[in-house]
Amino acid sequence: MAFLLYFQSMNTRPSYFTNALLRGLLLACFGLSMASFGVSEMSAQLGFAKNYQYSTSTFLENSSDSWKEPIHFDTYQFNEVSAEGTSRYQGPLNTFLTPAETYNPKRFWISVGAASAIYTGFAIGLWEAWYKDFETGRFRTFDDRGEWLNMDKFGHSYTAYHYTRWAYQGLNWSGTPRKRALFMAAGTSLLLQSTIEVMDGFSEKWGFSWSDMAMNSLGVGVFIGQDLLWNEQRINFKVSSFRRPYSDEPIPSVQADGPTSSLARRAEDLYGATPWQRFIKDYNGQTLWVSTNPAILVGKESKVPWLNVSFGYSPENVFGGFSNVWREGDFTYDASTIAPRYRQYVLSFDVDFERVPTKSPVLRTFLHLINHVKFPAPALSYGSESGFVGHWLYY
Repeated sequence: MAFLLYFQSMNTRPSYFTNALLRGLLLACFGLSMASFGVSEMSAQLGFAKNYQYSTSTFLENSSDSWKEPIHFDTYQFNEVSAEGTSRYQGPLNTFLTPAETYNPKRFWISVGAASAIYTGFAIGLWEAWYKDFETGRFRTFDDRGEWLNMDKFGHSYTAYHYTRWAYQGLNWSGTPRKRALFMAAGTSLLLQSTIEVMDGFSEKWGFSWSDMAMNSLGVGVFIGQDLLWNEQRINFKVSSFRRPYSDEPIPSVQADGPTSSLARRAEDLYGATPWQRFIKDYNGQTLWVSTNPAILVGKESKVPWLNVSFGYSPENVFGGFSNVWREGDFTYDASTIAPRYRQYVLSFDVDFERVPTKSPVLRTFLHLINHVKFPAPALSYGSESGFVGHWLYY
């Protein structure tokens, strides 16, 4: 969850980065643990583990076969794979991650309790990190359409979509009836998103954004609409990010006697200096994607259901919310000519990790967790300033 929140943090709220970093590390640690289980599970799916078991007493024979020494190992049962390729072994983690077939009140309240704790921590963390040091006042609105070439608006839809997706999976795990789970997930997502907007509305520095709320609703609607129409997600929102290099070429101040600046310095002020800061904050290195399999989209069978086509959007040369003019102390700098802002559109391939065939609940959970990230692949991009550009590997 924390990995997705950065679209709303951006540069007016730098103290949020510490919060996002900690949550992102927790998510990464959980993902790595899932991967370690997933490796053994994947081997079973590929048929490498068949009817094999270590004994609690394994004998070591010497070359002359004159004696035998018992060596004790902990018993470990590898996954037994049937002729149909399904796993027959159900360990505690597999059992825990498997969705309940019928409504399970215990799991439901676990989901509700976890969601409530996350929301409470989320709201308190937001206030402590972003708002408490700024004056509050009467509720007001703020029109931020066009800011960051609307990349943050698409980020709101992306975030709301995946909040809904994850909340729905939690409710599905508890056996909550499908339609009830859908609308409860929608409410959860909108509650999380609206909390930010309401706090913005009472802050003197920002304001409630109706366009943000519209994009939040769009993200929720895309998830709900697909499930009601197709009973599955045929269109997914994804993200990719890379560290873009910036020029150190001096940029003179508008005032004749001022010191010089550079795009590299401006990018560091806006987006941070470390690779992780740039990864989660630099709009110029980010691309948001709409990913789908064309055959599945129109209701046909696909020979490669996990292979998608992706359409991406990315702003370029963004060094300010509305313009590439900024101030450093008493001096003003204008990079509008040397770095004109423009939009870039990208066509590429992708992997729908949730359509990768597996019977393992553990591996399925891991693939679900990473399915908001675009898989690196060849791409073709177009921008008004760059024209058509081919990329052997775009990320």
